[in-house]
Amino acid sequence: MSDDHAVSDHHAVPNDRAVPNDHAAPKDRPATRPPTGAHGNHPQAVPPPVRLLTIATVTPRKGHRLLVEALAPLGGLDWRLDCIGSLTRDPQTTASVRAAIDAHRLGARSTLCGELPTQAVTAALRDADVFVLPSFHEGYGMVFAEALAHGLPIVATTAGAIPDTVPGDTGLLVPLGDVRALSEALRRVVEDTALRTRLAAAARQAGRRLPDWPAAVDRWLAGLDVLAGPDGLAGEDANVGADGRVGPDGLAGPDGHARADGRVRPDAGAA
Repeated sequence: MSDDHAVSDHHAVPNDRAVPNDHAAPKDRPATRPPTGAHGNHPQAVPPPVRLLTIATVTPRKGHRLLVEALAPLGGLDWRLDCIGSLTRDPQTTASVRAAIDAHRLGARSTLCGELPTQAVTAALRDADVFVLPSFHEGYGMVFAEALAHGLPIVATTAGAIPDTVPGDTGLLVPLGDVRALSEALRRVVEDTALRTRLAAAARQAGRRLPDWPAAVDRWLAGLDVLAGPDGLAGEDANVGADGRVGPDGLAGPDGHARADGRVRPDAGAA
């Protein structure tokens, strides 16, 4: 089973042997603010800055350094960036991101928040205007589903499962590693309130269509039943080892047999 067509394609799994699973969101969907300018409909003489939000552990794969480089040419626009996620998992990458922020003099408008409690993360999602994460790969992309559930426009890359998670009308996806394309996408969503409004409205609709976690689990179990059934990966004549691992004799080891539902008895005997 895979949530990502790119993963199954990479491993040369035929489409009829792969069961994609939808992304999910919390059962109690968050309330989203109106899709207008930053921070809702409060009339102000000077609009507040557009709040950009990233949620990811600071590692090379998540593209924080690329994001800083993309924001560097946008110093004339009014935006703020909050990056939530561990700063200690990869200290070298964190130091590199901090150095880039300092080099481009973005420290006054860019905050590396580190890890935050769940309530603070939820509040950040509620208060943000745009979710941005230029990952070099995502095998699932749960944070994008969370952003959609909060009605946030998304700026991301086309890497891995992201195009499967982020519908085209909910955000701007750019080629992975393309700092110029990322910078232009960010410029568009920061400058164009009408664009953010359209993307946010589509994101809210997409978020409402996401299954909740119990429904997603049911889909996973149904998919496993398909794969473990007579026509799936573990048919009646497939061998399964006592530890449930597949072995050199085909799909499984020589010391047990799969039942039609793919389960293995404790004694690894035939079902």
